[in-house]
Amino acid sequence: MKKSYLSAIALLSSVSLAPGALADDGWYGAFGAGVGHQELDSDEDSIGVDTYFGEAVIIAPISGNLAFQLDANYSSVSDDDFTGDVWTASGHLIWRGDGYAAGGYVGLIEADEVSSWVAGGEYAAFFGPATFALGAGYGQIDVEEETADLYGVTGEVRYFTYENLRFDGRLGWQQASEGGLDETILTYGVGGEWKPTTGPVSVFASYDRLDLQDFDASVDTYSIGLRVLFGPGDTLMLRDREGTTFRPFGGFESIAGSL
Repeated sequence: MKKSYLSAIALLSSVSLAPGALADDGWYGAFGAGVGHQELDSDEDSIGVDTYFGEAVIIAPISGNLAFQLDANYSSVSDDDFTGDVWTASGHLIWRGDGYAAGGYVGLIEADEVSSWVAGGEYAAFFGPATFALGAGYGQIDVEEETADLYGVTGEVRYFTYENLRFDGRLGWQQASEGGLDETILTYGVGGEWKPTTGPVSVFASYDRLDLQDFDASVDTYSIGLRVLFGPGDTLMLRDREGTTFRPFGGFESIAGSL
C-alpha cells in the first residue's frame, strides 16, 4: 500500500499550476507548455523523473460580476523504467467584487490506476501590487481499489514588482485518511512569470516541494515553460485581478496530487 501511494505521488504531483486571464467585457484564456523534473525521496527509494506538460484555461463572463473558468492540463511523466500520463480538469464559478474575488470549484484527476475528485471554495484579496489567495477543499483519491479522504487549506501571495513581472510564494497543509491511516502533508512553493511589454507570450517557472510527514517522503518539482495569452487585458497584473485569480482546484491540486 505504501509503495502504491509513493508511486502515485511521483505521478500526480506533476500537475502544473497555470495562471491565465479574464476581463469583464470579453472572453480570456491561455495556452501553455513546458518541461520539468521531479525528485521523489523516501526511506525505500529515490526516483528522478522528467515531465512534459500542456495546459489550457478559458474564462467566460456570465452576467455582471459573475464568471466561469475552465482549466485543463495534460502531463507525461517518464524515466528509464516508468512512464505515466496525468489528465486534470476543474471548473470554477467566480464572483468579483471591489478589491476581492470569491468562488467555488470542482475538479477531476485521472492517471494510471489513480483517480481523484476535489471540491471546495476560494477567496482572494487585492492590495496594491500584492494578491493574497486562499483555498480550502475536500476530495477523495482511489489508488488500486483503495480510497482515501483528503482535505486541507492552501495560501498564496503574489507580488508584482511591475505589471508584467510577478513572483509567487505558497504554503499548504493537507490531511489524508484511509482505513485508520492518517498522513499529514505540507506543501511549499515559489515561482514567477514575466511577459514582455509587447506580444502575447509569457515565460514562467516554479519550484514546489511536498513533504509527507508520516511516510517520511518528499517530492521536489521544478518546471519552466511558455504561455500564450489572449483577451483584451495587456498586463499580467490585470489578468491576475480580472482573470484567473485562482489556481486549478483553488490551490487544492497539491492535496489531490499528494497520494
